[in-house]
Amino acid sequence: MKLSMSSSSNNLNQYVRLAHETGNIYATDIEDLNERLNEVTKQFKAILKGFVKLMSMVDEN
Repeated sequence: MKLSMSSSSNNLNQYVRLAHETGNIYATDIEDLNERLNEVTKQFKAILKGFVKLMSMVDEN
């Protein structure tokens, strides 16, 4: 999870820097960032589901 977020953040910074240097934003870069965001979102959802399940077990006791 941490690796995915770090990688996405680093790539975002690289894309921003390139956009500032060239004045261009490429569709392939946006697609890549979107895919990475979707993966991080899936991971967060899985973690949240685990927390909800854990909390429901704690509440039962």
